[in-house]
Amino acid sequence: MTTSTLSRIAPAEVHQTLGRYLLADGLDLVFDFEKSHGAWLHDAKTGREHLDFCTFFASSPIGYNHHKMKDPDFLATLHPVAQLKPTLADIYT
Repeated sequence: MTTSTLSRIAPAEVHQTLGRYLLADGLDLVFDFEKSHGAWLHDAKTGREHLDFCTFFASSPIGYNHHKMKDPDFLATLHPVAQLKPTLADIYT
């Protein structure tokens, strides 16, 4: 049996860490899944919020952390798949 651990990388180190393995020339922010809300994207690196005009190329049309997306019945149905699948190659998590 193989086990793995998820190591935490500080938001300020995300771009540098990714840059070791790939061309990390995207936006200078780190997307925060929990603090982003509505049309506002929260940058974990700076703590600032940005009005999101691209919604990961329209894969998140109702915004971030919409209250109906947190409904227990909905989450039970959604559990086998992802609630949010960022597809914008210029934003890192």
